Amino acid sequence: MWVCLGEPSQDVPSFPEWNDLSYRKFVFGPYHCHSSGFRVIENAFDVSHFSFAHQGSLGSPEHPEIEDYEVKVNVEGITIGKISLWQPNFDGSGTDGKIEWSQKICRPLTLYQVKESVQGKYSLLFTVTPIEENESLIWGLAAMNYSDGASESDFQAFQDRLWAEDAEIIESQRPVCLPLLSQSETNSDWLPEVHAQCDRASIAYRRWLKDLGITFGVC
Repeated sequence: MWVCLGEPSQDVPSFPEWNDLSYRKFVFGPYHCHSSGFRVIENAFDVSHFSFAHQGSLGSPEHPEIEDYEVKVNVEGITIGKISLWQPNFDGSGTDGKIEWSQKICRPLTLYQVKESVQGKYSLLFTVTPIEENESLIWGLAAMNYSDGASESDFQAFQDRLWAEDAEIIESQRPVCLPLLSQSETNSDWLPEVHAQCDRASIAYRRWLKDLGITFGVC
């Protein structure tokens, strides 16, 4: 049975690397999560948690600093400007180094990322399928334009490990739905969040969702 949800206003998000023969491609997931899909996406683009949640892979306690970055919001979504990061193992191959990280939130539940290093480009596309307000499935595509990175099995194991580390954080966050309003506006008893300068992307994302009129999976 087909269910019509209306005419889409935009095409599906683009992942141009998928049709580029110079890239190796991988599919990962789906991962099941007991939390709002918006919590999942916010965690995915938040680089500030790498140094303590993904030690030895995406981050290190010896390199916790996050450089200033630019955030732009327009009709096509949110663009998060390049951030320079040092990562102990940025693609699952065990290779460390400095990377330039660029991101675009092209739909409320779809995120596109590009890592640039001396090896080449490594791109990812994350998308979340909401099951309930507090239950989600996460799917991903990845592409690398260099041949000396992780093998497919190593890459899958790498993504599985990252997700296990992320799930522990995401599923413990309260409230389960992503707060778009202040505590006083919701009359809720959840503890207020304190944002730092490195959280500007999260603040922009929440304001954008509020402007879009999102009510499912948020509070």
